[in-house]
Amino acid sequence: MAFKLDVGQFFGGLSDIVVEKVKLEEAQALADESWDRKQKATQDAITSRTRGDKRRADEEKAEQLAESLALHYTANQVTDIMSKGIVAGEYAVTYAQGLDAQGLDASTAYTMPKSIVQSKYAFDVNDPRGSQQSPEAAKAETTKVITDITEAESQPFSTRFSKPTKKKQSKATTYQARLLELELQMSNAEGSEQLAALQSTWDTTYKNYIQYTNTKDDDGNKPLYDWSKQTRENLIQTRMNAIFKGADFVESNLAEDRINVLTGNDGNNFILQNQAVNGLSTDYADVIKTDAIFNNLVETEKKNLKFKIEGFKTQRDNNWQSSVDRLDNGEPANYDPVKLGKAVHYPHNPSNPVAKEDIVKNNYSNNSTVQYITKNSEGVDVIRIAIITNYGVIY
Repeated sequence: MAFKLDVGQFFGGLSDIVVEKVKLEEAQALADESWDRKQKATQDAITSRTRGDKRRADEEKAEQLAESLALHYTANQVTDIMSKGIVAGEYAVTYAQGLDAQGLDASTAYTMPKSIVQSKYAFDVNDPRGSQQSPEAAKAETTKVITDITEAESQPFSTRFSKPTKKKQSKATTYQARLLELELQMSNAEGSEQLAALQSTWDTTYKNYIQYTNTKDDDGNKPLYDWSKQTRENLIQTRMNAIFKGADFVESNLAEDRINVLTGNDGNNFILQNQAVNGLSTDYADVIKTDAIFNNLVETEKKNLKFKIEGFKTQRDNNWQSSVDRLDNGEPANYDPVKLGKAVHYPHNPSNPVAKEDIVKNNYSNNSTVQYITKNSEGVDVIRIAIITNYGVIY
């Protein structure tokens, strides 16, 4: 049988196919364009957020850097240094810290470009004296000042530092140095007799220091405490290290002047650090009332320690919560103690709760944690965690 091709029908069908294909291609193009727009919007949002995060991080870093510079330089010097950027600021801080250790004053070592230019002229570079003579002279001198300042600004940042001068050694700083020296000696005392003798000397020195700082001069002014940053930090670190002397759960690292706490002694570490920082607050109470920076350093140590303690407690509870078997309703299948090395975590058992006053009656092992029931300030029962140590209980 002969095959007859219907040309019109063939091309009509082909046309439909072509049109349909064009439509599909257009739809795909629109979909691709929409996807591209969404991707671009998403990427723009990510980029914007990243830039925002970086800007906030840079701002925070700049604020911290300015605070560090303010410990060593004048306000005008800090502004001038910060205008040169973060790298210059960090260089200036490192430079100042090195000088501080030598008893040298960084603020006398740093010279601002305008000050360098000012030293060349008898008139005030901020107000050329030529302006009081003639407009022509004023213009010439102003042009010369601008040129010299621009040239000074273009010099390497490190050239702004010259030979510094010794810090003014007052009677107050002599007392401070002696107190720090006694702290170091007490931390290395051999035996209770030597420690008692050094403690007596410290008591007398501190009493004399406070008496001196409360004595007014002929103008009716009291001397400032003015503790150096390094002295404050060394004093705190010496106390924190000295508290561990004789403890059998630490190893001394003499090369790095620090101690290493042996594993399984978190509670012992916490309670001794707490004693050290509270001892600072008590022993240097008169200084802390006047020296805001010293007070902030001590309070920061307290806050950091509290954060570590609460974090340790939370981690113990989280470890138990994630490991205990659960019933269909999600409740723990049991409240058995969980062994963690030599330590144990005792979770709260609703059918057999532990009261706060009962903790000391039980022979819990060192570094163990116990959940107990107590009342909050509103008289409501709440669950808390206690850390058992060789020196007592941390609630």
